[in-house]
Amino acid sequence: MAPARRKAFRKPKVHRRVDPDTIDPRAPRKGSAPRPYDAALAQELCERIACGETATKICREAKFPSWPVIMRWRREHKVFAKNYEEARQLQCQYWGDHLIDVANDGSQDTVLNAQGRPVFNRERFERSRLRVEAFKWTLSKVARHTYGDRTEHELSTPNGPLGVAVSERNALIDAICKLVEPKADGTNKPNSRKDEPRER
Repeated sequence: MAPARRKAFRKPKVHRRVDPDTIDPRAPRKGSAPRPYDAALAQELCERIACGETATKICREAKFPSWPVIMRWRREHKVFAKNYEEARQLQCQYWGDHLIDVANDGSQDTVLNAQGRPVFNRERFERSRLRVEAFKWTLSKVARHTYGDRTEHELSTPNGPLGVAVSERNALIDAICKLVEPKADGTNKPNSRKDEPRER
């Protein structure tokens, strides 16, 4: 009589319980069609961004699509992409004014201690300073031509600003490139004054 075969041990499947609060109801399910473009919703999104709200905060609301959907709408619809960029520029202007409001707000710079005496509110002061620095950094990166530090220099003469033609600028760039290009003998500087570019 042949010995009975032992049954292979199978590890029982563990069904993990998913917390329903962590599931985004707006996320597309597997095999479902992507969310279609909604012109009215896109217009409301741009208007709220222009008034200073962040897109990430707006996308947390149930009626608005998620951030990846907004980015897909920008790629697929040129009108929405243009309105979105204009809203971002207006948002920077709103933040610029709001930055001044935050800096001028001194209503909570002092609080009453246990003895009823006004003392300096360090936490409120540091929080306001952090907000100002965050707005300044964002504005200097997003709208650097308006709010960023000026790094270019303008040449001027007694007769007014010095204008350089495009052809002259390109010729100057070519001359500089020739100076730094290594020569046959391994040097990268002109051997004599005859090698230096001259005006014609």
